[in-house]
Amino acid sequence: MMSDDNYERSIPLSLVLPKSEHELTRISSSIEQLNRIKTESPITTESAENILQVIPLNEVFTNSDDPDININENHCVKVSAYTPPINSQISTESSVPKLKNYFTINSRLFYGLILLIGIIYSIIIISLAVILSRKIASLTNVCPQITYCPMDNSYIVICDILNGTCKCYDPNDNLFGCFSQRYYQQGCYREHECSSKYNLMCNLNMYQCDCISRYYYNGTICLPLSSYGQNCSTIHNYCDSSLNLTCINNQCTCNTNITFWNNHLCETYRSVNSPCDPYSTITSGCKAPLICDNTTYSCQCSSSSSSYFDGTVCLSYGSYLKPCYNSSFCLPSTLLQCVYGVCQCDDYSYWSGNYCLSPKIVQLNVSCTDQSACEYDYGLKCVNNICSCELNSYWTSGNYCDTQATFGERCQNKNCTTCSQCVSYTNLYCSNSTNVCTCPQNYFWDGFVCQQQRLFQSFCGVDDTWCRNDLGLKCLNYLCSCAVCSTCFWDGIRCRDCPTSWQIVNATNATRSRVYCYNRVNSYLDWTHSSLACLNVTSFFGPTSHLVYIDDNQELSNVATFATSSYYDIFIGHKYSSNTSQWFLGNGTVSPTMQFCASVPTSFTTDQCARILIGSTCITNIMCSTWTSRFVCELD
Repeated sequence: MMSDDNYERSIPLSLVLPKSEHELTRISSSIEQLNRIKTESPITTESAENILQVIPLNEVFTNSDDPDININENHCVKVSAYTPPINSQISTESSVPKLKNYFTINSRLFYGLILLIGIIYSIIIISLAVILSRKIASLTNVCPQITYCPMDNSYIVICDILNGTCKCYDPNDNLFGCFSQRYYQQGCYREHECSSKYNLMCNLNMYQCDCISRYYYNGTICLPLSSYGQNCSTIHNYCDSSLNLTCINNQCTCNTNITFWNNHLCETYRSVNSPCDPYSTITSGCKAPLICDNTTYSCQCSSSSSSYFDGTVCLSYGSYLKPCYNSSFCLPSTLLQCVYGVCQCDDYSYWSGNYCLSPKIVQLNVSCTDQSACEYDYGLKCVNNICSCELNSYWTSGNYCDTQATFGERCQNKNCTTCSQCVSYTNLYCSNSTNVCTCPQNYFWDGFVCQQQRLFQSFCGVDDTWCRNDLGLKCLNYLCSCAVCSTCFWDGIRCRDCPTSWQIVNATNATRSRVYCYNRVNSYLDWTHSSLACLNVTSFFGPTSHLVYIDDNQELSNVATFATSSYYDIFIGHKYSSNTSQWFLGNGTVSPTMQFCASVPTSFTTDQCARILIGSTCITNIMCSTWTSRFVCELD
């Protein structure tokens, strides 16, 4: 049996070479069947000969000029090398299997390819190992702790201070080598990826290389920003802004309106109480008009004990009762506080003239110098430099001021002399009998104060209390009038009731208006009986008539005229007491001064009574019980 390879490689030419075109077609079909059978089962020479008819090759290729036909000495030809004639009409279906056989890879070629691929992979691995070993070898340089591994723009390396050798910044990079450093505005995502040689750092906000702090990029390298006093340009302002520098007149300097150079940076001018150096050779740094105080080493006004800084200028501290914004505006060391926009002492102290003093005065009638010196909680107030109770209050036995009572309220001072328990400005007083604040006699309470009662024809309010009731007045149509009876009249002093049998006499040419009610009696009686006769006359006001009283010379003239010239004399109600050498009225009161007739003595040894001599219009004396005369009665 032939092997598959030998069978595929050489078949006897007598089996395959055609003798004619028809035979060629038949042979091709047989080869196709042979290939199909080969894939299904082994083929032997005997089986092939049963399928194909043996065809002599010498007849087919005797006259062949095809150089590809290679007939060996065994008269065999390689099927895979055979090419049918160009003009042969072999169907497509029969030619496709021949092309597949033409590209078939044998086992020797397959193993050769595998060997070639293995060699190539080996070369690549060896090359990577060589490169990695060289990179790792470059990291084994020993570095002291105080030095930094060279950063030559090729790799990012640092010094491992634990073992003293150079290594990659990121340990994960050690396997394949350190990354190359980046340049300005190139991408990065770790700190040391940017070239330190060019003063670059990785801006992790933008993930790109940027100049380190306080450096600027000049197009090639990052350079330090200009410091104080260095040159600059307004076009390219490279002054260090972190020092608050600005370019003025082509020089980096401070904005002198708001900042000053403190040997380190431009600092904002210092405000009040800020620390400063009074011995600085440059500037104290205090904001004008502040100066550096060499005692407190802080910025203060020039007269710090008497002035303060309001944020713009130095102003004088506010003294007592001066306006302020807060307590710092008031004089220091005086305990003054700013209360309601005014410098004043607190509630428990008072202004002594130089500072607030405590405690306040709590006693009545103690001298004081300020309104706040007296304790307000005790009701005291400084009045005329004396601690006194406030208006409408009084000092109690409990050593405090209490509010005074008003009309109708009870008061405790039964022996009231100053009436301090009742509201003083109202004219009230504390009645000893009722212990109630009431108005004095001939006064009335109008709801606010005690007013004097009104006289005849004066305005009155809602009731009769406004009028002098003791004079017989009542309030009628808002006027005080003699309205108690229809026959009552005002005599200039009081209301009187003149009986119908009596006569009303109006005083003429009087210094004051008077109206009298007289009754002329023609009976002759002595002075004592005349007085008793006048008492029998009654009126609305009761038995209040009497022998006429002569109040003054005007009334003397009026009575004389009333008596008429037909009377020689009349009795009047005046009596002399020899015990006291004094004239009295019939009611016991002292007699007014009378106009006596000429040669009438001024004193007598016995009791005497008085009479009017009508013709002389003067007064003389007479014995009370031995002389009789007519008389004139007067209504009280």
